[in-house]
Amino acid sequence: MTPENHSIFPIRLNSLGSAFSLHYLKLNHKDDKDRTIVILKKVITLTPKDDPQFGIQLSHLGHSLICQFKHTAYSLYYNAAMSYFSKSTRVDSATPISKMKAALIWPEHCSLPNLTVEPCSIAFLLFPPTVSFSLNINERHIQLFTQVKTLPNGIYTACIVNQVDHAFEQFEQSQSVVWS
Repeated sequence: MTPENHSIFPIRLNSLGSAFSLHYLKLNHKDDKDRTIVILKKVITLTPKDDPQFGIQLSHLGHSLICQFKHTAYSLYYNAAMSYFSKSTRVDSATPISKMKAALIWPEHCSLPNLTVEPCSIAFLLFPPTVSFSLNINERHIQLFTQVKTLPNGIYTACIVNQVDHAFEQFEQSQSVVWS
């Protein structure tokens, strides 16, 4: 058994949390979802804040809390999930791609259109670095294909909440990245 103070312990614990989560999805045992949340919270406390995986782990916990919210309708789970998605987009040590994944998943779970403005804005800021020229052409095309599908939703959301200037800014920025 790996000791708690070993550097690989959070990774193994994260794998255990993923296993409980999969077990929950297959068999629908509520205890497995509860265990997943407890384990992922422990993973977060054990992982250094400057670890590149920290943001991904925050996002995983957000997913688990959303699943718990869907089964319980307890708003505390929802609020915590939104907080973890938000935090995962702001981890300095995370790669732009992992931040972008969290920013793209976060608005899917927002209950009102005006709550999606922040994650969409973050996604638009992350868009250029995730499709940068530092990627090889294949990786760049994969990122473009994945992310360009979300652009209309972000622009539409900004328009719905009467942030037309913001919508135009997002549209212009996305055009410049896609066509550069």
